[in-house]
Amino acid sequence: MEEKHCPICGQALPIDAKFCNKCGAKQVDIQQINDAKTVVPPVRPEVSFFGAIKDMFKRLFTIKGCSSRSEYWYAQLFLFICLTLAQSILIYAHHSLVHVYGDLFAAKCIMGVISLIFGFFMVVEFCLTFRRLHDSDMSGGFLWLLLVPICGFIVMIVLLCLPTKTGGYMRFGDYVKPSLTANVIGLLLTAFLAIAFFRTHFVFLYHYNYVYDNDNHVVVEKHGKHDEDINIDFFG
Repeated sequence: MEEKHCPICGQALPIDAKFCNKCGAKQVDIQQINDAKTVVPPVRPEVSFFGAIKDMFKRLFTIKGCSSRSEYWYAQLFLFICLTLAQSILIYAHHSLVHVYGDLFAAKCIMGVISLIFGFFMVVEFCLTFRRLHDSDMSGGFLWLLLVPICGFIVMIVLLCLPTKTGGYMRFGDYVKPSLTANVIGLLLTAFLAIAFFRTHFVFLYHYNYVYDNDNHVVVEKHGKHDEDINIDFFG
């Protein structure tokens, strides 16, 4: 006859005993323990590039759940392509609209749109990295490593390349739908980063390349061939 022992007093008990006949302590069902040990985690299908992008847009602003290694790096490739195109458009627009046509308003509008894209993708990148760490059964707190110069970045790259671990999505969940609160916070962070990027980029481009003429209320290009006055409202 199979038996088990009470974890409180050590009394030998029948395998199906619910309570200890010596100390009265409630006993754990052995079958429940065995079932918990044999839980089979869901099998993830192979994700394609477009499948990873679709998943990324479904979970834009949530740090809950997990993102597999392929989902993460496919999304990184997509973000890199988008940000490179955005930066190229910004550089081209600045040269064409300001240096050729002297139209700062149009350049600022384009810069505003590009800044919004940058802010949006930065928030998405943060959430995506958080979920990738979860997938490797690690806390998102490892992102603090990025504050360590050079070494922190290298360690983070290694961590993001680790394979999926079963404990990750059993601990954090596999797919967690973004909540309304998460979406609102994500949009607010996007707006904040967009404004910060716009102001920083604008000052960098025009503070170091132009001098404000207090008499004529225009900005004079520092390194122009003929130092032509460009009709720019620097503070507008």
